Amino acid sequence: MKRYIPILILLIISSCKKEDENIQSSQPDFTPEFTTTSVVDIVPNELMSNGHPTGNLYLMNIDTWMMQPSIYMNFSNIQYFNRNLNQSRSTLQNTWTWAYGGYEITYTYSESNGQFTYDYTISMNGNNWYYVSGWQNTDGSAGQWEYYLDYTNFPGGASLSNWAINFEWQNNNGNYNFEMDYDFGNPNSNTSITMNVNTNNGSGNYSYFTTTNNLMYEYTWSNNGNNGTFTSYVTKPPQIYTWP
Repeated sequence: MKRYIPILILLIISSCKKEDENIQSSQPDFTPEFTTTSVVDIVPNELMSNGHPTGNLYLMNIDTWMMQPSIYMNFSNIQYFNRNLNQSRSTLQNTWTWAYGGYEITYTYSESNGQFTYDYTISMNGNNWYYVSGWQNTDGSAGQWEYYLDYTNFPGGASLSNWAINFEWQNNNGNYNFEMDYDFGNPNSNTSITMNVNTNNGSGNYSYFTTTNNLMYEYTWSNNGNNGTFTSYVTKPPQIYTWP
C-alpha cells in the first residue's frame, strides 16, 4: 500500500477541473535546482548503455529518490492542472498558496546573504502530509533539502512508517558531489549514499552504505563511462566486476 499513497497526492494535485484559466497568473520566481535534476541525465550515456547492470540499477534507484521532490514541486503542473484552485501570493514574503477543498499547498522562500531558503508543504484539513525544506546558494553551487512524508495523516496510513530523505549537493563547474540519507522508518531499509559525477571528463563513482555504515556497493567509472568497476560487498569475498 505504501508506494501508492504518494500517487494519491499527485492525483489531488492534478485532478481538479479546469474552470478559470485566469486564476493561475504567476509562478514562483525561484525553484530549487535539485528538485528537478536527474542524476541519470548528468552521467555519461555510455555508462547507462555499457556499464554494469546492477551498478546501473542502483544508480537509477538513487535517481528515483533524488527526484522525489520534483514530483510534488512542479509549479507548472500545479498551475496548468489546477486552474480552479484558489491561489494567493504574498509578494513581501514570497509565499504562494494553492487551496482546494481541505487540501492546501504552500510554498515560501526567502533570500539572504547569497542563499535561498525554502519550505513546501502539502496538507489536508490542517494536517501536514508532505513537505520539502532546504537551502540553496544563489549561484547554484550548493544546497540541501529534506523530504518528509507523514503517513500517519493519510487515510489508512496510521500503521505505516514515515519516509524521510536528506540530500546535500555541490556543483563546482560541472563536478558534482552528492550525499543522501534515506530513513523509511525501518532500520533494515535505511541507507546512505555518497556520489561524485564529473561531467567534464566523464568520470564518477558512488558508495552505498547500510544503516550501520557498512559499505554494500561501490561503482566507479571513467573514460565517459566506457571503463569501470562494480563491487558488491554483500558477499565474502566481495564480487568485483569490470568492463569493458
